[in-house]
Amino acid sequence: MDTTKPTVDERYTRASNSRNLTVKEIQSGDADVLIAAGWSRSRIGAALLRLHSEWDSAEKPRLSREVAKDQAREWLLHEQGMLLGKLKSLPNVRHLVIDHCTRKWHWDRAESKAPAVLLWWLDSTCPDCHGTRYEVIQGTNRQSAKACRTCGGTGTRTLPHGQEGKRLANWLDECVEQARKQIAGHLRFTQRRD
Repeated sequence: MDTTKPTVDERYTRASNSRNLTVKEIQSGDADVLIAAGWSRSRIGAALLRLHSEWDSAEKPRLSREVAKDQAREWLLHEQGMLLGKLKSLPNVRHLVIDHCTRKWHWDRAESKAPAVLLWWLDSTCPDCHGTRYEVIQGTNRQSAKACRTCGGTGTRTLPHGQEGKRLANWLDECVEQARKQIAGHLRFTQRRD
């Protein structure tokens, strides 16, 4: 496998942030990636790719170790709320996910469950150890040999809503994978045309 060749996700992220969307007959470029995404039959998958692209390019807040834990958590929640407000694709994706959970799976309280799982899907990293799986020694930036108490040493937050949450997270992954394959297929067709 060629590790120097950018993945569909990387190409999509670059294209989403590109200032040059010129369509060239001879050479495929960023515009072709966006066109291929538009042709994808997986509407939710393409929307999730767009949302993840926005999430990846946004600067994320991190808990400060110098502030009291309660104050730090309050600050982090505020900053995360501000970050979510900047994600232009979030309202559409949220609506599509809630609609799927309500119509297809007949969930009770899908309006609260689906967004919680969607946010976990975007970032499941433990907020205390930042995914490293070990506690940080208080007053330093060094880690101890003790497993993080918050995540139990997994490096990830607990998936909300049990089996329903697991089902939704798996479905989100499947939708994105389907969209990736369709985009890659359209791009291969475009490159053969060149």
